[in-house]
Order: sequence, then structure tokens, then C-alpha cells
Amino acid sequence: MALGYCERPYHMFSRNLYFLTSKCLQSQPPLTFYINSCPVRTLTTKSLNKSLDLFTKSDQPFVSKNGSLKLNLTEERPLTIILAWLMSQQKHIQKYAKYYLDNGFDVLTVRTTPWQLLWPVGGSQVVANDLLTFLYENPNYYKTVVHGFSVGAYLWGETMVQMSENIAKYGPTMDRICGQIWDSPVDYAEIPIGVPKSVFPTNNFLRKSLQRYIVFHMKYQHSSTKHHLKATDQFYDSIVKAPAMFLFSLNDPMVSLKSIETCTETWQKKGMTVNLRAWDEPPHVGIFQRHPEEYQDEVSKFMERHIFPNTSSDTKLKKVMAA
Repeated sequence: MALGYCERPYHMFSRNLYFLTSKCLQSQPPLTFYINSCPVRTLTTKSLNKSLDLFTKSDQPFVSKNGSLKLNLTEERPLTIILAWLMSQQKHIQKYAKYYLDNGFDVLTVRTTPWQLLWPVGGSQVVANDLLTFLYENPNYYKTVVHGFSVGAYLWGETMVQMSENIAKYGPTMDRICGQIWDSPVDYAEIPIGVPKSVFPTNNFLRKSLQRYIVFHMKYQHSSTKHHLKATDQFYDSIVKAPAMFLFSLNDPMVSLKSIETCTETWQKKGMTVNLRAWDEPPHVGIFQRHPEEYQDEVSKFMERHIFPNTSSDTKLKKVMAA
């Protein structure tokens, strides 16, 4: 049952987060996200490198040459970046990608491995640089939505660190980002819990062994952890001011409610619009699987309010995510 739609005592989590969430979840008639529909087209997929895959339903094929991340786009299109959770499978990510593809977006999926997460200099920072290069090289993606899951929040922090080091170059890229959705974002402190569960979901012995190693790694590998902390701080001190929404479960041990509360308050002080939606029971990144219609409604309302607020209501958004 979704918080805000049940009479649940707020003492089960912080008073401030209850207030923030309840304020965002005041009863409102559900809005419907409208966008000009596209005729049925064949889905085209292109693997740009080991971490980045691009999906489109456009009639215009995209081409990159010699490993370049620059495409031959001649028309403007909206883009959604899906920052996937660890060990995610393509079939799971495609459930979310389908929502955006069926509404005229191209979708860029970005993956990180546990190794890339633990060793950022040769790992997650390389992925973040590839993501930023793609966005910079393809300005015809005139509207960009970031939809991140779990450790995708950390990867976005690494991306913003690189943006902040050259604002003059990446300012226009930042300006094209018009919305950000964070599903079950994991804070730095929750990495020892989250990574082992992702890698060894059913083997308790190996999970605990990996957890001990990660705790050791984070304590003694300062050459890595200093980058984790810098990227985490950058996520809180976001230089991307686009409207944001947090989707999370109160029963998720990998998500810190205190961190969401702090991030929400910090972003609101920057003048950012921040919405929150909490559920009682879903597991980590399992909200859509448990509550597909509610999840879709929240994303639809966010898109209509912040991404396409003036779009004509010619065609109703299809209920595609639950298909």
C-alpha cells in the first residue's frame, strides 16, 4: 500500500520526511501525460560500447563511426537516460525503456559493474565520461530525462563532477536536462549492503564474504573512496537544477530515508522542485514489479507537469509498462 493513501503512523520514519512526503502526496486527481504519438515502427538497438546501449523507434537510423559516440541525428528528439542498477538484465530494463520508446523518446541505457563501482578511476568515471561525451556530442537530443536506479545515483554524481570541472563546455548539455527520477537511490554508506545482495542474492556465505571485503576496501582504499565521497557530495549539491522525483520503499534496507530527506531539503533550498512517493513493502528496485499502475501514474504525472506541460492532448499515453 502506498504511503499517503493509507493511515499509517508517521513515527515509523522521520517526522521531517513524513511531512515532506505527505505534502507531495496530497490527494490530487491523477494527471495523464500526453505526447504526439508516433506510428508503429521497428525498434532499433545499437550497442555504443560495453556500458552504453541506445534504443529508438525513429525512422531515421543512427550511425556512429569508428567507436565514436556522435550520431548522425538531423532531427530533434527527446532522450531518456536509464542509469541501471547493478547486475540488471536487459529484459528488466526494457520494461522501463518501453514506456519512453512508446512515447517518442530515444532511450540510452547505462550500466556499471561491481568492479567499476569499487574502482572508480578506471571504472565508473570512465562510464560517466562516456555518458557525458554522448550528451555533449548529440545536442539534437533537445530534452533529456534522467531515470536512475540504485547505484545509478552515484554514477550521476560522477557525471556531475566532470560537468562541474568544465561548466563553460557542458553548460548547454546541463540545460537540456529537464527532469530526473530516482528510484531506490543508494547512498555511499549503503554500498556494503547493496553490492553483495546484487552479486550474490541467494548465497549467504558469499554475500557476507563480499560484504566484509567491501567494508575493508572502503576503509583502507582511500584512493578509491575519496572519489566515492566526492561524487556523493556532488549528488547532494546538484548542479543540475531540473525538477526531481524520488520513488522508494520504506522496507528497503539499501535506501537511507535520512539521505532522501537530506537530499530533498538541500535541493529545495536550491529552488528545485522535488516530489516524493513512498511505498510500504517492495524490495530494492522492486516498486514497479509490485505496483506497476501506481508507478506508471507517478511517472506520467511528473512528465506532464515538468517535461511536456504544454503538450496538446491529441493522444493518450498508452499503459505500456504493465503490458
